[in-house]
Amino acid sequence: LRGPCRTCSRTAARAFSRQTIARRRAYGAAARGHVPRAQHSQASRSSVMLQRCYIVALVAIGAAALAPAPRRAVVYRGADDMDVEAIAASLESRGLSADVCDDASLAAALARDDVAAVYAGRYATHDALDGVAPPTPLYRYDKAASAFKLDRRSAGVDAPRWVALDVESEEKCLERNGWNFLTPEEPATWGAPPTLDAAEYAVAPGDASAIRDAVLDHGVALVKDMVSKDVLDACAAVVTARWDACKAALGAKTPPLLFNGIDRFEYAEVVHRSDGRYDMKVPEEVRSALAGAPWLAAVEALLGPDYAPLYDSAIVSVPSAKTQEMHCDNGHLFPHSEEHVRTPHCVTVICPLIDVTEDNGPTEFWPGSHYEAVAKEMFEERARTGAHIPSKSSLQLAGAVGDCILFDTRTVHRGMANAAKEKRPILYIAYARPWYTEGTKNFPDESLFGGADAAAA
Repeated sequence: LRGPCRTCSRTAARAFSRQTIARRRAYGAAARGHVPRAQHSQASRSSVMLQRCYIVALVAIGAAALAPAPRRAVVYRGADDMDVEAIAASLESRGLSADVCDDASLAAALARDDVAAVYAGRYATHDALDGVAPPTPLYRYDKAASAFKLDRRSAGVDAPRWVALDVESEEKCLERNGWNFLTPEEPATWGAPPTLDAAEYAVAPGDASAIRDAVLDHGVALVKDMVSKDVLDACAAVVTARWDACKAALGAKTPPLLFNGIDRFEYAEVVHRSDGRYDMKVPEEVRSALAGAPWLAAVEALLGPDYAPLYDSAIVSVPSAKTQEMHCDNGHLFPHSEEHVRTPHCVTVICPLIDVTEDNGPTEFWPGSHYEAVAKEMFEERARTGAHIPSKSSLQLAGAVGDCILFDTRTVHRGMANAAKEKRPILYIAYARPWYTEGTKNFPDESLFGGADAAAA
């Protein structure tokens, strides 16, 4: 808040000085008997008037000091489809002076010191937006809700989580922002750009060359109806039996361990990789069933005829499993090189053992991120903004039993949250060039079962 102006200060000082002088003269003269009663009364009236002037001046000073801070809202649409004029009118009806900006004027508008809040499109990006910092809240437009939601970067700002464009009832406002309302965890997809169409990355199952080209170009390929459902149903039964055996062995520990997404453990047979996501070695029966897998021709086209199995496991995501951080399974052989090595050194195949949907957790890929420069830009953006959702559009691949995903392990990806009521198992089978070995050990030596069971595992 700005202090009182100099004019008001001088007025108050003069009023105080005149009041003091008049009072002293009137009272001094009256005490000496030199002033008639009428003149004394006139001096008293003068003193009262000066007192009133002094009070008025003080009120003026207080009003200047307590004047409300400017409330100006910056509205930036970016490339989003939103009616900025209607939004500006709605914000002005709430006492905010709306400043609708385009790309050219946004930086100057945000540089002013009277910005009360910033309202931007859900997918809007601009260098000036990256500089919006507390205590100024940044809101993103949620078209489905017809409201603005507080951006995750402004989570620590003392501001409502939601700002509705329509007039809301007191109950609705309390529901959105009140103390008695527990906001559910923000979905990992909120604020993400539109996803890519999976159909554009689908390849025919019998065309190994087309699968190879898709992986080389995009880092990932979806192949529909590639594997016999009967074969995968048999694999699913074996995986379920092994899961139940691991569950029983974990429960027999002291204290008992559970597949609850919370208990952390690492054994030779199963490892809790992240919140609610388990990496479990598959028994030999699964390897035997997939010995002549139909994807091997594509793997050979990518890695050469002397490729070698690297590892095979089942990734099981239990209900309430959270979305992973984006990552690459393997790095680049020659990091920081200006030239991209087009052919991969590792390829992974994903086979769903149940139908994968948007609810139970598809795998999210960023096509083109097998290029080091693209991946580097994504990770730098995350480090710079603190957001876990890059501005680059992703490809969320959900598939039915029989579908497969082949991807270059340098491609940035992550498993999505499982919001369903059942666990989601997939087979995760990796191949590599014969000279490649991983620098990390995926499973420890300690067995969950011990004895004969461990040897069988």
